[in-house]
Amino acid sequence: MFALISAIFGLLLSSVTLPNGIRLIELRPTKDSVEIIAGYDEPGLTDLASTSAARTLIFDAFATGGNIQLINDHDRSALRLTVPQWALPMFTDLQLSAFFKDPPKASEKVERPDRSPPDFRAQVEEEIRSALLGADSRSEQYGTADAFLAISATIPDTLRDALGAIPRRGSVNRPESESARLPAERTLRFKSDLATGAVIFAVPVPSVYYKQWYLILLLDRILHRAIKVPFQTTLVPSLRPHYYGLEIPIAQGQFPEPAEDNLLQELQRLQLTLDSGYLLSARQEALQFLGNEDIQEWFASRGIPERLEEGIQ
Repeated sequence: MFALISAIFGLLLSSVTLPNGIRLIELRPTKDSVEIIAGYDEPGLTDLASTSAARTLIFDAFATGGNIQLINDHDRSALRLTVPQWALPMFTDLQLSAFFKDPPKASEKVERPDRSPPDFRAQVEEEIRSALLGADSRSEQYGTADAFLAISATIPDTLRDALGAIPRRGSVNRPESESARLPAERTLRFKSDLATGAVIFAVPVPSVYYKQWYLILLLDRILHRAIKVPFQTTLVPSLRPHYYGLEIPIAQGQFPEPAEDNLLQELQRLQLTLDSGYLLSARQEALQFLGNEDIQEWFASRGIPERLEEGIQ
C-alpha cells in the first residue's frame, strides 16, 4: 500500500493554483526531455491550436526536434509538447503565458466542412450524458479556472508571475458540490441501421473528488466477477460529474427486452447471494486499477494525487 502511494506522489513534485484560477503542476523530471501540457479542463475545444501563440508553440517544438500532440479527452483539451531540456527556456519565457493570455476568438476559428456523417455512437453517448446530467451550465469557454499548465521541470518564477498577471476570465467557478437531479428512470430508444445493437444501463456518478466514484469502481469489479451475462462497462475518471454505463450487446434480429430482464434478474440474484469473497477480490482488482500507471499519471497531471490516495484507503 505504501509503495503504491509513494509511486503516486513520485509522479508529482508540486501543484499550486494561482489567484486567477490557473493551476501550475510540476511533474517528475525526465532525463533528456521535458514534457509540457498546456490546456483547459474542458472537452471539445477544437480551436485550441488556432491562435498565433499556439502556432508559435507548435512551430518551435518542431524546430527543436520535439513531439507535439493535441489532446482531446473526455474532460480536457490541451497541447502536449515534448522538447529537449536545453529548449525549455524558449517556452517558459513568454510563449506559454501568451498561450493562456490570448485564447481563441471567434475571428480566429477556422471553419472546416465536415463531410463525414455524424458518429451514431457518439450521439447516443451525448444523449445519455445529457439525460442523466443535464445541459452544461458553464457560460464561457477558456475560463482561467479551467486552465492548467503541467511541466516535468521546475516552473520559473518569471513564468509564474506572467501567468498570475493574466486577468481572470469566466464567471462560473468549479462547483463545490455536485448538482443534484431528481432520481427517476428514463428510457431512451434509438433507431439504428448497425448490425449489432445494445442495451445500455447508465447512472450518474460524481467526480473523483467524491468517495462515491471509488464505490462505483468497487461495484463495477463485483459485477464483472459475479454476473455471468456478457457485458462491458465504462467508468472514466473525471473532474466533473459523468456517468457509469453497463452495455449488453444485442445481435441483429433480437429484441432488447429479454436481455434487459435477464440482467435485472442477475442483479437481484446478486443482492441475495453476494459472497464475501467477491468483495475481497473486487477490492484487490480496484486497487490494481488505481495502481495502473495511466491512472496514476491522470491524477498527477491534474495535480490531485491526494484524491487517489484517499480512494485507496
